[in-house]
Amino acid sequence: MVQGRVVDRGTGDAIVGASIDLLGVAHIVTGENGAFRFPRVALGRHTLDIDMIGYQTRRIDLPLLGDTTLIIELDSDPIRMDTLDVRTRRVTIRGRVVDGETGVGLFDADVFASGDRSTRTNSAGGFRLRGVPTGQPVGVLVRVLGFLPGQTEFIIDNDTTLHFALEPDRVAQRMIAAQVMKLETRSNAVGFSKSEIARVELLRKANWAVDDVVKTQLGIYAGRVQCVLIDDQLRPDGMAMLQTYLPDQLERIEIIDRGAMIRVYTRDFIQRMMGNRVTLAPIVLIRTPGGIICR
Repeated sequence: MVQGRVVDRGTGDAIVGASIDLLGVAHIVTGENGAFRFPRVALGRHTLDIDMIGYQTRRIDLPLLGDTTLIIELDSDPIRMDTLDVRTRRVTIRGRVVDGETGVGLFDADVFASGDRSTRTNSAGGFRLRGVPTGQPVGVLVRVLGFLPGQTEFIIDNDTTLHFALEPDRVAQRMIAAQVMKLETRSNAVGFSKSEIARVELLRKANWAVDDVVKTQLGIYAGRVQCVLIDDQLRPDGMAMLQTYLPDQLERIEIIDRGAMIRVYTRDFIQRMMGNRVTLAPIVLIRTPGGIICR
């Protein structure tokens, strides 16, 4: 767990509404008293980005060894108006990318802007592009697997907020379904019991940690996991790694032999399958006197 407060370095006052981005894990906004909390974070090295209008952006390297509480002090950075040479002024484009049918934020969408600027959306579908020059046309393009791209072009003069409601790409969704069928065919060839958690079910648990989704599905068998594969890579720290994923990053979870083997497939893996950049090998699960061999 990572928790704490964000305060003004000069006054000690709480800063409410600051953006806290635990890179690759989750994004939240500080609440009352400047407080924030990430309840489930895997141990290891992490990075925190803290951003608030009127304050200097701060980045913190966080070698996480256990539950951690932080007091983060921000230095004020008043917004300055440059009336002498507006050509040098740079601003920020913020925005959100959502599913046009459901309104749900789309995680990990690629956002590109003129001038080789790019970023990806956070867990709420939000994004931020800094340092965009004013007084010239700016194009913004958004792409995410399974949806038609969205784009706009305009001349930017001030900090700007955009909203993209993307429509599902029916052709791409059929291609995704074809790749999922390949995974199902391979899984069905294994002579052990099998169950799966499909993407539609994962999206119903969007606020869960993925390891909790798996443990809930396993029930009384939660303690018998022998091996976890993520995108066909065997991970000795697999259950801990699942804490770092959000359900909408995944396409499918397979539970083989009542939890002896867990196989997790990300959306990125499906996209690589669609580009013929993945070769599926047979699933191997062998019981031996010394334990289970799996890959």
